[in-house]
Amino acid sequence: MNEGRRFSVVGPRRSTNEDNATEQARLLAFALCTADVLIEVDVDGRIIEEFGPTAALFGTRPKQLVDKTLESLALEDDRHLLRALLAQAATGQRFRSAPIRFCGPANRVQTLILSGHGVPSIGEHCYLTVRTTQMSSEDIDDPERSNISGIRNIHGFSNCVSNYFSTVSVGVHQGGLTLLYVHGLSDLQSRILPAVWAQLQWQIGSFLDAVSIEGNAAGHLSIDRFGFIHDRTVDVNDICACLAEFTRVADPDNKGCVIVPDNVAVHAIELAGPDLARAILYTIRRFALFPSRSVIGDIETTNVSSQLRVAADRTRFVVSTITGADFGIAYEPIVSLADGSIHHFEALLRLNDHPEGLSPYEFIVFAEEIDLITEFDLAMCRKVIAKLASQDADASVKGVAINISGRSINSSLFVEALNALIDRYPSVRGGLMFEITESARIRDLAHANDVIQALRKRGFQVCLDDFGAGEAAFDYLRELEVDFVKIDGKYVKDAASNSRDKAFLTAMSSLCHDLGITTIAEGIESESILDFLRDCGITYGQGFVFGSQEGLTAPQISK
Repeated sequence: MNEGRRFSVVGPRRSTNEDNATEQARLLAFALCTADVLIEVDVDGRIIEEFGPTAALFGTRPKQLVDKTLESLALEDDRHLLRALLAQAATGQRFRSAPIRFCGPANRVQTLILSGHGVPSIGEHCYLTVRTTQMSSEDIDDPERSNISGIRNIHGFSNCVSNYFSTVSVGVHQGGLTLLYVHGLSDLQSRILPAVWAQLQWQIGSFLDAVSIEGNAAGHLSIDRFGFIHDRTVDVNDICACLAEFTRVADPDNKGCVIVPDNVAVHAIELAGPDLARAILYTIRRFALFPSRSVIGDIETTNVSSQLRVAADRTRFVVSTITGADFGIAYEPIVSLADGSIHHFEALLRLNDHPEGLSPYEFIVFAEEIDLITEFDLAMCRKVIAKLASQDADASVKGVAINISGRSINSSLFVEALNALIDRYPSVRGGLMFEITESARIRDLAHANDVIQALRKRGFQVCLDDFGAGEAAFDYLRELEVDFVKIDGKYVKDAASNSRDKAFLTAMSSLCHDLGITTIAEGIESESILDFLRDCGITYGQGFVFGSQEGLTAPQISK
């Protein structure tokens, strides 16, 4: 009957003023769903407008806060934090929940939680939400943020640093990097209530975020160590004084902590882009986890800038060594303990001169820590495989084992490149082995095992290297199906005189035999150890007692 006709409900037509008033009321209602009080302040921090039950929070009648400065309502000890937050918001940035203490009804001090945002397009005003309930650790659902201080954790801060410094040229970036050691913070935690500790951590985090670049470039690296990227005009000493005051106020003994800053001289480092970021990240991790410490009075300090210079030099050396394949290879024999014959060789890194005398082991560990180990593993594979493929077809070529880091075996890019390489040189099949090292822990054992089985199906044997050196050794043995297990030399060295090591070796030999895995002992340095390992049932061995070889072939080695 009424097909094709449109029906609409038409109400009373409202004026533009009525529409605006209604819209404002709706927005106000939405905002007050997540806040107790709304406050607008001007560029000087003077309250322009207020909404909500201010009497309950501040003990004032409606509109009585207008024309007052927000700072005048805050406790004096918290005003520097409030100023930093308002300055941040005035630039159009948002600051997250920050605890500020105010004098409330009946002069009772209470902590209120402020969040704020500026809108430069409509003036340098700041729009604040005020609530009485502080955000808890359960509210933080971000793997890159600390659930203690609310700012970035070491993983999140590392990503922030990488993103910032990876794009800069040598010496031209405008940002500074400061790492902070809060001396005495751990002791202070033991002397204050958990609620006071939580508020202190949140205060420190809020303040560091507020003074950092874009209000979101601060990191909580460990319990007493922080870092932040900031404009190079920032007065770091003033920031440290504010942080020290936070700790003094929280301290029942009124002592507080000493803030020890280390302004990292990034601008003096002649690296750029990703290589600069790698050196900085290495330095930050060392600062957070393994700081090199000196003592001024009774205060432990660090010299991060000198650490960065060393890291930069090492990064430059590692990058040039990998990209230019500028390294040598030594071939150490793996020998049958039964008859002394060579079963295969292990390809070992040999470095050209380095000013610090960097050892091959230090080189590999550093390459892992700056995330270049997969590039090195590929460079080593290319060099060894090319040498294997170039051998005379009639020559008696022994097998060669190449070390692969746990990080590389979990890298899809590495696995793809390795498969392309062995496809290019099919003649190496049967003469090439891979040793999975435990220096970097394998994160995804299921994926790693899939890669290993694919290699084994193509005719490549796989060895689990450094067994016993790491805490994940037995997890690896349980989850990874391999052909060989190489027992770490620390168990071999004193095996003949240490009953516990003897028991370990004997049990390991028996376990591997039951699993169908062949055992190799490394670090054999004497004939007595050699005889002992035979008695333990170990099949193969390597070490100084057998010597080393630079070529791919070798004569029989007698017992």
